[in-house]
Amino acid sequence: MNLTARLGDDEFALVIRRGKKSDYVVTIDGEEYRLDLTEPEIDLYSVLVGDESFEAAVRPGDEAVNVDVAGRRYEVEIEDPMTALTRSGRLAVDGVQAVRSIMAGKILEVMVKEGATVAQGDPLLVIEAMKMENEIRSPKDGTITQVQITPGQTIESGTHLLTVE
Repeated sequence: MNLTARLGDDEFALVIRRGKKSDYVVTIDGEEYRLDLTEPEIDLYSVLVGDESFEAAVRPGDEAVNVDVAGRRYEVEIEDPMTALTRSGRLAVDGVQAVRSIMAGKILEVMVKEGATVAQGDPLLVIEAMKMENEIRSPKDGTITQVQITPGQTIESGTHLLTVE
């Protein structure tokens, strides 16, 4: 999963790949970290990176994820590439647009129905992936012509979610 993370004024390219069981490979601005991640309690994670062990409390905030580690709170904004491009206005999409998932996860909410009129950046649906809720937004102004998913459905990366014309 390719993401952009912001911590204060700093922005990082973030790639997360899940291995077997609880191991992950996380690449931050090209530097790779192998970690073991478990969730002994809801929103509390035990993280092992090499020989170092950390506990991190992770709670979603209004516009950021609040991460508490060793008595310090970090507000981290996480954004997928499509949302970043849409928000920046650098993405201009013409014609029919098939919206596909860039991550595996579970559909939590579908906010539009076939026939709905949407504007670029409008929320379309919410996917839960890696204990985070990811809002998928419209890549363009248009009309929803197909909705391929339902709440509760488990999806893979690349799954066709809906179509905007």
